[in-house]
This record gives sequence, C-alpha cells and structure tokens, in this order.
Amino acid sequence: MTPPPAPARPGLWTRPFAAWVAPARPGWRLSSTILVVILAEVGFALGAVVLLDPAADGPWPLRGLMAHLAFAAFAAATVLAARHLHGRAPRDLLGRLDPEAFRVGVGAAVLAGGLPILLWGWPPGAEASLPPAAWALWLLPALLALGVQTGAEEVFFRGYLQTQLAARFDAPWVWMALPSAYFALLHVDTARLLETGALPPEQWEYLLWAFAFGLFAADLARVTGGLAAPWGWHLGVNVWPALILGAPEGGDLALYVLPHGAGAAAAEAAWNPLLTTVEILVLTVGWATVRLWLAGRPEPA
Repeated sequence: MTPPPAPARPGLWTRPFAAWVAPARPGWRLSSTILVVILAEVGFALGAVVLLDPAADGPWPLRGLMAHLAFAAFAAATVLAARHLHGRAPRDLLGRLDPEAFRVGVGAAVLAGGLPILLWGWPPGAEASLPPAAWALWLLPALLALGVQTGAEEVFFRGYLQTQLAARFDAPWVWMALPSAYFALLHVDTARLLETGALPPEQWEYLLWAFAFGLFAADLARVTGGLAAPWGWHLGVNVWPALILGAPEGGDLALYVLPHGAGAAAAEAAWNPLLTTVEILVLTVGWATVRLWLAGRPEPA
C-alpha cells in the first residue's frame, strides 16, 4: 500500500514528531506492520523462555531481574523486524535523543508516585520483602533491568508502532489511541478470563489505567519527537511498584509488598475506595509536570 503525501502537521502533529515519522513513510506496508507486531511478540516469548526457565529455581531477586531482562528480546525482535521488513534503521526508532528530558521524566514520575503515601500514609500491613542490605545490593542491577523493560516497551509501542501508524494515518486517534489500546489489552489476565469467562471489575479498572498510561506516553513522544521523555517517565512510573512497594504475587525487587487477602482489602480501603482514580491522577500529575517543563524550555534545534 502506498502511503499518502506527508501530512501538513494538522492538529496534534508537531514538527519533531513529523520529522520522526518521515523515515517510516517510504517502506510502509500494512502486511509488514502486522508481521512486525507478531515477530516482536514471538521474540518476547522466546526471551522469556530463555531467561526465566533457568532462573525458575533461583533466588527470588534473580527471577525478578530475569523477568525484566526478558524484554530485551522484545526490543531486539522489533528492531530487527522493522529493519528487514520496512528498511527502518534502528536509530530511526529512537527519534530525537534528549538526555535531559529522560531525567526529568524519571524524576517527575517518581515524585508523583509518592503522592498517595503523602496523602494517605503508608498502607497498613505492608510487609518487608527483602532485608534492606540485600535490597541495596540488588538495587543497581534492578534499576538497569527496569530500564531494559521500559525501554523495550517504548521502542515497540512508541518508537515503532506509533510512528508506523502515523506514517499512514493523519488522525491522532489512530496513532495515539490504537497503540495505547493494544498496550492495555496486553495487560489482560488471560488465565482468569479463560477460567471464568469474564473479567472482574478491578481488571477493567487496571485496563483503564493502562490505556491512560499509553495515551500519556504517546503524548510525550508526540511533543518531543523521540523516546527520551516517555521512556524516562515510564521508568519513573515503574520504580514504585517494582522497587519500593510491590504486589505480593509479583516477582519484582520491591523493598516492601502489599499485604495478602483481607489485609490487602484493608490497605486498599485505607488509601482510597477510588484507587484507580487515584492511580490515574498520579499518572496525570507526573505527565503534566513533564509537559510543563517541556513548555518552559526552548525547543531543541
């Protein structure tokens, strides 16, 4: 399919984003786009098998590291498939390099992630997951692994899929909403869905959160024309659940985990009965902080 003429940047189009999309236009084909998506998911599955199976009997922190590092295969499959099927150079998927935007994204999201604790206090019943000395020992490798995981997702969802769709469709709802919806769908608890035939309300709330997350990350990519800001923001968002206060069933390297069972319900009630609203508000505060910072600085040359 031949792509249309380059858009005149109407509406939500920005000059940096248009420049980022331009290399994707010559090799645009719907069949190739679908194939890249499939190959990326296959690559991730293979990476999970290679890294997670050997670590299955290892210590819990090692399993957490491997779960994040498996995403390297996701990024590698995306880059290689885009190169061979579209002729897109790996550098084209990254867009504008902006280390300062990356740092601001991390800081804004980490600070916003602490708002629920400032407002409602530490959740009652939260349990220590690792001794502080062991947690500190694993912290740097965990941060690097978390960077791999979030970077891989940004390469696929923003660096490839968002720009690839924008190369064919002018409408922002296509290249912002569709990757965000796909990102949300990948968070469906498929095992529970197959078991019960339906998703519980909390799962729908989680999907709403994931969709909002995707839209915010897509907007940062749109404004900056690169992965630095959304990657930094994504990394900062994940720091709290992965490294500080995680889910009890997770394999991450959190210092504390939320309580199980009745204790979990009590902790959630103590924070806020509208927990999803609070979590989306946290996302909004972090995103808005980055956007305000971007608006206050000159556009890079």
